[in-house]
Amino acid sequence: MEMFKVIFPSGYIVSNINNDNIDVCVALQNGNVYAATFFTILNIQMLMKSKVYYWAADMVIVKDLRRETIKEAVLKIILDENLDYCFLKIGTIETIYSKKSFDELLAGC
Repeated sequence: MEMFKVIFPSGYIVSNINNDNIDVCVALQNGNVYAATFFTILNIQMLMKSKVYYWAADMVIVKDLRRETIKEAVLKIILDENLDYCFLKIGTIETIYSKKSFDELLAGC
C-alpha cells in the first residue's frame, strides 16, 4: 500500500469533534494530492435546520473528527480504492506545496 500524509490546509481547528466539519488534503507517495471535506452527522443535521437541502462536493461523513478517526477513514478509503470517488485530485505535491517529493513534504510538515 502506498504511503500517505493527511494535511489540514487551514490547520486542525475543530470546535466540537462530534459537530463540525474540516477540509482535509491527502498527499500520496506518488506525488498526487487530493482534497475533501469531512463532516459529522450532527454537523449535517445542524446545517439542515434552515435548509431544504444541503450538498458539498467531495463530502466524507465520519463518526467524529478526531485526528485518529480521520486518518483511519482515509486509510480505509485508499484500501477500498475509493480515493478518486471520495476526494478531488487537486494537483501534485510540487504544485500545491512547492516540495519536490513526498519525503520533502514529510520533513516540512
